[in-house]
Amino acid sequence: MSRAVRTPALTEEGLRLNQAVVPPAAPGNPTPFPAVITVFGSHQFQSEDLLAYELGYRVQATSSLSADIATFYNNYSNLRTAEPGAPFLEGSPVPTDIVVPFVAGNKMGGGTYGVELFADWRVVPKWRLVGSYSYLQMNIRKERQ
Repeated sequence: MSRAVRTPALTEEGLRLNQAVVPPAAPGNPTPFPAVITVFGSHQFQSEDLLAYELGYRVQATSSLSADIATFYNNYSNLRTAEPGAPFLEGSPVPTDIVVPFVAGNKMGGGTYGVELFADWRVVPKWRLVGSYSYLQMNIRKERQ
């Protein structure tokens, strides 16, 4: 069992990132200003948390054959999201833009689980067969509005 925490970086608190500029459409369009898609940081952004559980077994069946199995379950909370905000006009710097904001939030969580299998067989000293299989199931979702 283990726990991991990812604390917010300073950029996630004070960030302003203009992702895309959508120019005004053709004449006759009622929106004469370009739209700017902007990602903003937030001082309310919290640490992302993980509780991880793992159980495994390794066996050396013979001097030339070994096998491993590992199972895991991870529980995530407060995962980073980009929450849409209300668009607003921004006149400085010129020209005037319509800003479509997305603000950093912590509204996702969920879990992952799976299994990993591994086998190593030394058929002869110079010939080795190795095989593995991994299965991962993810259930990550938005937890709150």
